[in-house]
Amino acid sequence: MPPLLKPIECAVLILTSAGEPSELDRDVTTGRTRIVRAAHLCNVPTFRAAREASHAACHDADGASSEQQIYGPAMPGSPWAESPLGIALAKTGRNSLLICGYWLDECITFTALNALGEGYDIFLLTDASPPLDNKKRHMAILRLVQAGIVPTTTRQALREWAAEIADTQQRDELLALI
Repeated sequence: MPPLLKPIECAVLILTSAGEPSELDRDVTTGRTRIVRAAHLCNVPTFRAAREASHAACHDADGASSEQQIYGPAMPGSPWAESPLGIALAKTGRNSLLICGYWLDECITFTALNALGEGYDIFLLTDASPPLDNKKRHMAILRLVQAGIVPTTTRQALREWAAEIADTQQRDELLALI
């Protein structure tokens, strides 16, 4: 596992859910927006996964709409590497995976543990990953840490990416997101 996250080694996975609250938590929304914009700026591949695989219109960091594949995450016990999501991630050649979205104590836990089992270095963006049950947040994070997953924040990930960028204009644009 690298000491600092490097954009060239990372991919971002955002898990969505039909059960997302209609009034998204401000911190969660801010964290997800930051990581999507930063990934766009740094050419880091971004994937979305939901219980139901589909295509959806997504908006990039500049507000432009584009069609994006929504992958169904591998279910517990399923062969991750053979899932459409696992195949798409493998094609990037990136070994560090930043995960955020819904729900920490359910989908994120199983997806992160499956990806870890396939050899990815997993970084959980805690500020952009709410639990379904807030009482289970601490235990879910402890379980992931015990397995070798690194909890961090979106701000910290962006700071680490910025430390690896030589182009001062790109670095300044990235730091402006913080």
